[in-house]
Amino acid sequence: MDHDIFWSSDHPGIDFTVTSPEGYVVHSLKGTSGDKFEFKAKKSGMYKFCFNNPISTPETVSFYVHVGHIPNEHDLAKDEHLDPINVKIAELREALESVITEQKYLKARDARHRNSKLFFPTSD
Repeated sequence: MDHDIFWSSDHPGIDFTVTSPEGYVVHSLKGTSGDKFEFKAKKSGMYKFCFNNPISTPETVSFYVHVGHIPNEHDLAKDEHLDPINVKIAELREALESVITEQKYLKARDARHRNSKLFFPTSD
């Protein structure tokens, strides 16, 4: 989070609080002019991000929130889960190779026919 104002030395800064879905304070800053932090959400749900300007000076606050997911071992795909996908990929690879081979054959056949000289007898 960052601010777009030049503060005088007596500006107290911005107060910032993150609250969990149960109403517990997860993170809190008092009088900050810019900071970075991260936290791991213990529970899914709506987290509140509250900014408080203790004085009446107008402020512009910008912040960025990245929500990620770190899978646990139980959520990770195992090799046996990927086997059917690998089989399908191999089948697609073979089918694609077949299409490419057919295209090469048709191009060569077309070139051969274009380069052959055909004579048609004419009746006089």
